[in-house]
Amino acid sequence: MNQNPQLSDSTRLLLAPEHSAIWLVAIVGLSLSFAALFLIRQQLEGHRMLDFEWVAHNRIRALNHGLDNSLLAVLTLRDHVVASSSKQIDERDFRVFTEALLQRSQGVEALLWAPRVEDAERMAFESATPGGIDPSIILEHNDYAELVPADQRPEYFPVRHIVPGQNTCLPAGFDLGSVANFAETLARARALGQIAASGRILYPLPGNGFEYGFMAASPVFEQSAGEATKRLSGFVVGFFHFDDLVNTAISLLEPRGVEILILDESAPPTQRFLHFYASRLS
Repeated sequence: MNQNPQLSDSTRLLLAPEHSAIWLVAIVGLSLSFAALFLIRQQLEGHRMLDFEWVAHNRIRALNHGLDNSLLAVLTLRDHVVASSSKQIDERDFRVFTEALLQRSQGVEALLWAPRVEDAERMAFESATPGGIDPSIILEHNDYAELVPADQRPEYFPVRHIVPGQNTCLPAGFDLGSVANFAETLARARALGQIAASGRILYPLPGNGFEYGFMAASPVFEQSAGEATKRLSGFVVGFFHFDDLVNTAISLLEPRGVEILILDESAPPTQRFLHFYASRLS
């Protein structure tokens, strides 16, 4: 028996040569529909990418503005110290001026003045009682993180005035040069003759947490009439928290679901992470 299937009349009608033009038009139309759908999708992706780049650019610009504003506080205080004759800075005047700076600066943890004290001047420095406070013993941390009198060195950079003074691990008299990271930043600022920033600094938080920040130091020089070169008087130093700086800068912008990862590309791979900002919409 012949088992070959027979095409139905409707199938033979659709496959008839006279209907080939209809099939061609249908195939072309379907192809154009897929092409249009692909183009629309590409345009939507491009629009989303442009929107993301615009939002990211605004946040980068806000962060740069916040950072510049914070560093400007250090430079402004440096100018005030220069005008105040360096080592003869009045504590009350320093506090009033610095507190006004902190009110309009974002992300600044503390601002301080650290004069340069040569070893031959140490006894006189420690005996001084500016503003009626106790003598400023030059201090450093020992291996157990305890505050002890600093070892003898050619020069010291003790904290003379700091605002705010509470909740800080840098008491009056603490030698910034006794911390390797701080000393390297001071040396670089001194060599450049301008403000310099440190690598990341770890700030312990209440409990077991911590966050990162950095230090910026601006050198103060004085030049006597008979000297050809300027003499270093000390440093104006600012300490900053990335968390406060980033949150304050981004809070001025509308939430858009963008998250920010801040890395220090100049640091070793294991020390590059600085801060992660999670969007307020997350």
